[in-house]
Amino acid sequence: MPDPLRQSDAARFFVPLIFTAQMMMISHSVIHAFLARMPAPTITLAAFSATHALFSVAASPTVTTPLIALSFIHDRRSVHRQFVFNGLMQLFPFLFMQVVGWTSLGDWMFGSLLGVSAEVTRQARAAVIVFSLALPPIMVRA
Repeated sequence: MPDPLRQSDAARFFVPLIFTAQMMMISHSVIHAFLARMPAPTITLAAFSATHALFSVAASPTVTTPLIALSFIHDRRSVHRQFVFNGLMQLFPFLFMQVVGWTSLGDWMFGSLLGVSAEVTRQARAAVIVFSLALPPIMVRA
């Protein structure tokens, strides 16, 4: 029979989760405060908001995959299969955001679809490339 769980075991598991949640909650406030001090804060904040909206929509399928994957992990082989599956799930939003950032699709997405100005579109296209770089660490974390 395994040893019963102790409070220290629970703390070792939950304390990092608490800090992760706190960091996620304050990160946007910190980012907004930093961007508000840039030379053109209105344009910079608008570009960040447009990029974040696109990132949220594009990466939304990847949010639930780690939770779903937990139900399919039974052994080392299944962990490898889930890693490959999550990698493929992250690949499509990553490539989409790279295409938006590097091609005229970004002009259409931000300028026409979201209706932001040309300067905001220019900054958002650059920002979406940087945002897409968050997907590989998200996959590893997942």
